[in-house]
Amino acid sequence: MEEEIFGISGVNGAFVVTGKDSGFWRIIFTNHGFIGRYKNQLPEDSTIFVLANDTIPVKVEHNGEAKLVDVGIYWVVRKQRHVKHIPFAWIFGKSSTLKEISPLSHAESDFYFILFNRLYEIITNGYQRIIDKIAKLKALEMYMELIARIEDEIRNTIYTTKADEQVFQDMLTRYKFFLWPGAMMIESQPTLQGELLRRPDFRIQTKEGREIYVEIEPPRYKPFIGTRKSTRLKGALNQISDWRKIIGNNSNVLYMIIIGLFEELTEEEKRALSSFNESQDNLVVVTWEYILENVEKIKEGINKELAGDM
Repeated sequence: MEEEIFGISGVNGAFVVTGKDSGFWRIIFTNHGFIGRYKNQLPEDSTIFVLANDTIPVKVEHNGEAKLVDVGIYWVVRKQRHVKHIPFAWIFGKSSTLKEISPLSHAESDFYFILFNRLYEIITNGYQRIIDKIAKLKALEMYMELIARIEDEIRNTIYTTKADEQVFQDMLTRYKFFLWPGAMMIESQPTLQGELLRRPDFRIQTKEGREIYVEIEPPRYKPFIGTRKSTRLKGALNQISDWRKIIGNNSNVLYMIIIGLFEELTEEEKRALSSFNESQDNLVVVTWEYILENVEKIKEGINKELAGDM
């Protein structure tokens, strides 16, 4: 290992991954320098591996695949303490492996939320420096391919599925990151002060400290019929009224309803939607194009962050 770089490839690995679906949970990688000076700062409930300075902890061979969950890297460089936490890393021996994997098989346990939210960090080393340009290009190719596949699934579900709310609840639970890119946390169907029957579909906690409660209605239902609120929109607004009674007045709380498709609204209905939103202080009604716009924002962010200095 070079003095200022902690990589995840190379020789003399502590682990050599040759097969599929290998996983390592709650592991701490450290060295004798850290143990000697900061032993009391290591989590007691993790498995701790003390590595030599020239040791690479995980080597994934050509046909291998490994997941590292809740991994800590504790290191000393020039007598300075460095701590790096990686909530989730997905490592492939070859990028083409991605084509063989169904996104749904890895959608559980907030997989995609962590994957995209920590995109930059999980493809860099312990000090957040890109390893090299080749690795950067491979990572860019992998993530753009992955997000394209997820986008196809979301788009097809939105535009072709006539099912009711549960299908869309399940989809956004799998890919909750697209509800609010960059959110600190997104929770599916949270309980409000013990109320089990009036739960929001999602609760978003933003980096700015705001909470957003989300109610979803299927794309096939319009928010307005002409200038009148649709039955589904009225039902969603009643839900939010119930939440407000439970939560109380709080300027840091916002509410969002996702319903309908903007392209299917008449000009009169588009004006009615715009007028309604302008009259609200802490409530917004958006159509399902909002989710697809977030996918595009993430794609743009990947390109900017990973390819900006190429």
